[in-house]
Amino acid sequence: MVDIHAAPTGTGFSAGTAVLKNVNFKDSAVLNVDEGNYDFAVAAAGTNNVLLTATDVALAGGNVATAFATEDSIAINVDK
Repeated sequence: MVDIHAAPTGTGFSAGTAVLKNVNFKDSAVLNVDEGNYDFAVAAAGTNNVLLTATDVALAGGNVATAFATEDSIAINVDK
């Protein structure tokens, strides 16, 4: 089980940045986020033990971004 974190770039991860909590690593979800630059992380559920990160991801208003985590990375594709 993992927690998915999203935080404005450079602000760090904490319990408050978890946008999905205690989810199965193989589950999927849809999130709406404001325009801006974000750092994303996958952490062991209920901890700050970050397992994977994607940093300084630029998201523009009205775009759709698809992200998925593998064993060793987070891949993000932005559809414009």
